[in-house]
Amino acid sequence: MKTTNAQRKINIIKNIEYLMRTRGETKASFSNRTGLTRTTIYKILDGRVNNVQQATVNRISDFFGVSCEEIEDYDLAKLELLNETLSTEGNKNPSAVPVIPQSRFLAVTGWKVGQLVTEFPLTYFFGDESNMVAMKIETEIKGSFIPGEVIIIKRPPVLVCDSPLLYHSGKNGFFVVNDKEDYCMEKNHQDTVQFLGYIFGERL
Repeated sequence: MKTTNAQRKINIIKNIEYLMRTRGETKASFSNRTGLTRTTIYKILDGRVNNVQQATVNRISDFFGVSCEEIEDYDLAKLELLNETLSTEGNKNPSAVPVIPQSRFLAVTGWKVGQLVTEFPLTYFFGDESNMVAMKIETEIKGSFIPGEVIIIKRPPVLVCDSPLLYHSGKNGFFVVNDKEDYCMEKNHQDTVQFLGYIFGERL
């Protein structure tokens, strides 16, 4: 990555300010602990040094535990934010979610996610969640999902509010309930009903 001298100067100033702020250093403590004079630090931060010596950059990078290239070539504030961002715009790794065909879903409900991801194709979920699976719809789930859609499911036991719930019964097959309490009151105890999880989203 080739950085112009002007951009290198801007990066060094922004990155020193960012690292001092996030690591709790003052200009005085930074000077004392790196051995750089306060005059040098003030001149750099005020933009009065057009070409910061490599030895100075090395000393700063060693102190903060980052590489010279990171201080000279990157915007560390933006980079650290991206690394904590869970989205297609970020660098934080999303969760791999196994996509299970509807016809096989009940048969593998007891499997661990670690087993499922080696057995089935994957989609991805951008969130800090665990125990997530996906179901590829093959037969319409009445009023909710049609064949070809993929729904993302968080498996129990976890209390998740305001998410539709996925059930399966011997009588009705797969079905979705929006209000757990109402459903519990209406449930027919003659029927074998299995709660499969909370629906977090869908993919087309």
